[in-house]
Amino acid sequence: MSRRLLTSLCLIAVTMIYYGSLMPFDLSYDAERVSQSLRWMHAHWPLGPRRVSRQDLLVNVLLYMPLGFLLATRLRGATRYRTLPVLAGVLCGVVVSVSVEALQLLSARRVTAASDVLMNTFGTLLGGLGGVLWGRWAWLRFRQVLLAAWQRSPVFVLAGALGTLLVGDSLFPFLPTLDVSQVLQGLRGSRFDPFVAWQAHPWHHWVVTRMLPWGALVLLLGPALGEGHQRRWMTSAKLVILLAMACEVSKIFILSRHTNVANVLFTALGALLAAAAGPWLRGRISRRQMAAGATLALAGYLAYLEWVPFEFSFDPALLAAKVPQGPEWLPLYHYAMGARFEDVRLFLRNMSLMAGLVYLAQAWSGVPSRGPWRAVGRGALLAGLLGLIFESAQFMLPHRTPSVTDVATMAFGGALGGLLAFRWPWPLQPRRRSVPAPAAQPSPAN
Repeated sequence: MSRRLLTSLCLIAVTMIYYGSLMPFDLSYDAERVSQSLRWMHAHWPLGPRRVSRQDLLVNVLLYMPLGFLLATRLRGATRYRTLPVLAGVLCGVVVSVSVEALQLLSARRVTAASDVLMNTFGTLLGGLGGVLWGRWAWLRFRQVLLAAWQRSPVFVLAGALGTLLVGDSLFPFLPTLDVSQVLQGLRGSRFDPFVAWQAHPWHHWVVTRMLPWGALVLLLGPALGEGHQRRWMTSAKLVILLAMACEVSKIFILSRHTNVANVLFTALGALLAAAAGPWLRGRISRRQMAAGATLALAGYLAYLEWVPFEFSFDPALLAAKVPQGPEWLPLYHYAMGARFEDVRLFLRNMSLMAGLVYLAQAWSGVPSRGPWRAVGRGALLAGLLGLIFESAQFMLPHRTPSVTDVATMAFGGALGGLLAFRWPWPLQPRRRSVPAPAAQPSPAN
């Protein structure tokens, strides 16, 4: 295992916890406010009089689970004992959580609560147990499977990443239910009539969000399943259609989601078009042209997500009202202050899409980086500029609000994409099988 990388990930996790928990850094000592908060905590131990939502409790648990997992995995590789890594991880989680809550006493916009410490400690304990039991195996296995899949078929790895994003977006907010009344309510809100279902969104929504990404998934799965045979492309189209159908059926058992049969119909249309065009494209375009087309398509997809519904208008008063104020200029401010599942989804989506865009752009250019830091810096600069363009245009959209947080998230994704492009560059030429040289024939005897 790469202990240096694990140590770096642990430090990054701790830094992100402090950064997100102490936002907006309005720390100032007020003796009366501090003493009042301490009396409130002492009188209402451990959960306080306010009703703590399940989402708040779950967020506090999930926030510290990666820290416990990474610490236990890192320490488990340095000792043969199992209890010590868990205890060390829990102790670290307690220290971080208590110090965060203590510093939040100095903030007027943050609320210090003992329940946060309890949930954070519990999350660190769960992550530590997972790290001790499966951390080393998961780390080595994931690395081995990923490298083997990348060497065998890079598009298969890209197809897995794209499929995960599409499924995650379809099943968000990941709140399953088996309550009969809630399931029936989801069924009543679903649209099974195709003529009514497609009217829920404009035509460009179905083209960009259903046909384009799911068709791209077919184009990625086709080469991974075979070498251009029509049957293989149709198999990939069938798999994609079945995956979309499974997502729509699953929405019946997810809170706040409703099934729409138009999602399956337009997904099937995009998948079949991609299956028909795949064999023709594979024999006529190079891998660099493929990367170029994917880069432009992904850039257009991001622009659509950022600018829909395209109601551009120039209003000086509206522009002035949208200018960030005070702590809103801090990176990740809105995500840290919101702490909702929607914020987590947007963070992962923007970062992942921009990482893929930068990776494909560097594969398109074919210019190798001279070092990892240069690759990271170049990717962050490219993604930051694109994010700045996307967010600046939102000043002229009445229903959109520009955010420094989104620009920072895209810059982080660009840095990740640059690092991936340096470590695992896109093969511009097909791999050729090495043919062993014929054995030398012995010279005839004189």
